[in-house]
Amino acid sequence: MKDTDQTLTLLKEIRDLQKEHLGKYDEFLQKQGEKYDQYLKKSRQFYIRFVVVIFVFFLIVLLLPALVGF
Repeated sequence: MKDTDQTLTLLKEIRDLQKEHLGKYDEFLQKQGEKYDQYLKKSRQFYIRFVVVIFVFFLIVLLLPALVGF
């Protein structure tokens, strides 16, 4: 009976440690998710700016000769 009680207390302690660890891991995953969201936002803004700059550049290169009369 004493061994059974010790085993049960050990199992409860293990379960509590696992819950604590999972809670910390969930917090870690949430922080990583937030960092990834920020990265996606920044990269999306970069690509939008890049496409706009390229579009404006080609617009100027293609329309400037037509406006000047070449």
